Amino acid sequence: MHPEDGDPPFALYDVTASPYEAADHLDSGEELVEAVPMSAAIAAWMEAFCDFHHVETPFKKRRRDKVDVEELKFSKEPIFARTGRYPSPESAEGDG
Repeated sequence: MHPEDGDPPFALYDVTASPYEAADHLDSGEELVEAVPMSAAIAAWMEAFCDFHHVETPFKKRRRDKVDVEELKFSKEPIFARTGRYPSPESAEGDG
């Protein structure tokens, strides 16, 4: 494939109208992604397809769970006390 022969120096891999799918192809950095104009016929077909299949869904804001941060932060014993590698504070007091 040489440009002098009239062949493009690349091979077409995929065509998409989705910006998210195009962005996925950019993630590897090994693919060339270019925007090209869409023909009026394809744009009209896509508009008709979306109008026919679109289902409106109301926006629902996600509610966060109520979490008591203090309870989670101070209710657990330290990791080194559970492993047995270090003496716990209770056993250290009796050695003195």
